[in-house]
Amino acid sequence: MTGGGLVAEKVPESLAREGCMMLQTLLAELSALKGLECAVMLDWRYQNTVSEQRLTKIIVQPHEEFYQVLARTLPDYDVFWPIAPETDQVLSRMVRLSVEIGVKCAASCPSAIELCTDKLATINALKSVFPVPETHRLTAFTPEFPPVWVIKPIDGVGCEKMTLVYDKKSYRQCLVEIDQPETFIAQRYVTGKAISLSVLFKAGQGWLLCCNEQQINIGDDHFVLTGCRVNRAVDDLTAYDKVIDAVARRIPGLWGYVGIDLIETPGKTGKHQLQVLEINPRLTTSFAGIPTATGINVAEQVLRLFDDEPDMTRSHNETVTLTLQK
Repeated sequence: MTGGGLVAEKVPESLAREGCMMLQTLLAELSALKGLECAVMLDWRYQNTVSEQRLTKIIVQPHEEFYQVLARTLPDYDVFWPIAPETDQVLSRMVRLSVEIGVKCAASCPSAIELCTDKLATINALKSVFPVPETHRLTAFTPEFPPVWVIKPIDGVGCEKMTLVYDKKSYRQCLVEIDQPETFIAQRYVTGKAISLSVLFKAGQGWLLCCNEQQINIGDDHFVLTGCRVNRAVDDLTAYDKVIDAVARRIPGLWGYVGIDLIETPGKTGKHQLQVLEINPRLTTSFAGIPTATGINVAEQVLRLFDDEPDMTRSHNETVTLTLQK
């Protein structure tokens, strides 16, 4: 959003704010490490959002094409760390370009990214090993009410274009707003807490950084992510560890920082029950709060993954609230 990917378009303000938050956190973590020379690509409109003195700024001008700038930049560096949405295959395209050029990429392999980009394919991959909500491709969906359903893009990020439909009237109204129904899915709405896990993955193993609670409002039947409580207090991590193990086994190509979105509902026995909604094979907004909440330099631990396992030792343990809406 801020790196030149939308250099010829208007950048959505909310996504730019989240992008800047993640970028500035990553650059601060990298600048704390010795022996690194770092460069950052920036949309010309955002060139003053980064102030680190040791950084090389590569400014993408209005007349330039993002992927051409990226392709000529990558050979000068040893590692490429993309911060990009899965939408329209943007993230997988960037990673494939890095692979073709022969530069290490601090991201999952392209096939794992492409699986997670398709939310229906992700659900189908996980449903044999963990509970997931009933999910259908919208073009093959005949709704029955109740239950309530969520209509959302098959490759969307955050709460983008997510709509709650609870009867035939609201469903018909939702369809009017959709230009390409083949790119949407219908997912059964599950009431509960919206939880995300920040995880490091490598070769079929996963390490939990922290558990987060997403703050989501529903207004006019549309979802809005307003904030996130990073590293919320959890008495027992066993259930989350089971999710991570299941995801690691089913998608062994996941690597580096990954977000897992869950719904947590009260169980009959008193224990919480979890359902996996989607997997985000990239930095998520919660990442911006992890250094303050735990003292872990996530960038350092991701770079360790190239040769070793991460060190998850915390210097402290706090909950940090990120506010995303002005």
